[in-house]
Amino acid sequence: MGGVNAQQWPVPCRKVATYFQEGKEYDSWTKLLCCPAVMGCTVVLFNTRNPKGGEAQYKIKTRFSHSESIPRYELHTVDKGEVQKWIVAHLSKSETHYRAKPGEFVRVEVWELASNSMTFESRRRQTAMHCTTIADRPTPSAQDMKMANMCIVTQAKLERLHSRPKEPDRFDHENQKWVQTITVDRKHLRIVVERKKNRPEFKRAKDMVNMSIFAGEQELCRARKQSFAGTVGSVEQPYLGVQLNNCLSRTSDPIGGEELMGILNTYQLLLLSMCLAWSQSTMTWNTDLSQRFVNAMVANPGDPGSAEEMNLSVQWDTDDVKQRLKHVPHASFYNWVEAKEKEEEDEDEDSEAEAEV
Repeated sequence: MGGVNAQQWPVPCRKVATYFQEGKEYDSWTKLLCCPAVMGCTVVLFNTRNPKGGEAQYKIKTRFSHSESIPRYELHTVDKGEVQKWIVAHLSKSETHYRAKPGEFVRVEVWELASNSMTFESRRRQTAMHCTTIADRPTPSAQDMKMANMCIVTQAKLERLHSRPKEPDRFDHENQKWVQTITVDRKHLRIVVERKKNRPEFKRAKDMVNMSIFAGEQELCRARKQSFAGTVGSVEQPYLGVQLNNCLSRTSDPIGGEELMGILNTYQLLLLSMCLAWSQSTMTWNTDLSQRFVNAMVANPGDPGSAEEMNLSVQWDTDDVKQRLKHVPHASFYNWVEAKEKEEEDEDEDSEAEAEV
């Protein structure tokens, strides 16, 4: 069955450390590089000797949607350099919620993910001459399918400055704290956005570039966003390096399904879909409303782009957002108050330890 050619362009860098975590424990892991394109992205099996990053294995395509806020994507298999109609995964962002007020920002993204194997089934087909023929055709398998609901909560907060009585609150725009909490409705899976020095907060949103997926204490998957300098003012689409633990390698497949699914099984495809949902900007150049709400967090009341100027309600807190998302039971939020108290306790313990010395 023929398909559209999987167009590829040379990658900016072919060093393994640019896209993947290095180490002996990761040498045998499958390395996939998701290369952004105008519409969707191409997933290649990474090879340092290939100027294009490797041989194409899958292709992400955008689907029609009734709203730009609810994008949908399909993962197609690439066979012999051509994109086939064999769809092995679906990604759909069902909800996006924004909240912003001076000094605080919240964005919640709810994703529906599904992966499936492919089998050959005998199906009837009517030809142009109105004749009915029976032939084996690639068909999604209902017996080998994986599904998951994923929630990505991104929060930011500015440090409050001391202000005089009756003066409006002022914030330190240079001292930002960002956190990202990712959860799925599969209880055995745990997703962590890696932090440095055991600190839960990041100084910039762009610093949240490493993610790991665990089953218990076993690491199943790692992902890293890698951006490259481009034209000023252009939309930034990062490359996404995904490493998959080979303990998840295919053990059994439906008859005829292996050649249709490519190199990954349904569970690995589901993990790849989670990584792609986390790095949505790899799949599309369309920007969402996040930057407008981030600007509203930073701007002073009454200034252009502020929450007041945008007519946004500022009478909200995290509990209000939780109430709005009560139909998403696996959603989780970072507690700024508890984090502040823990930070102060740690500082007190450090001070006591120094005093004893």
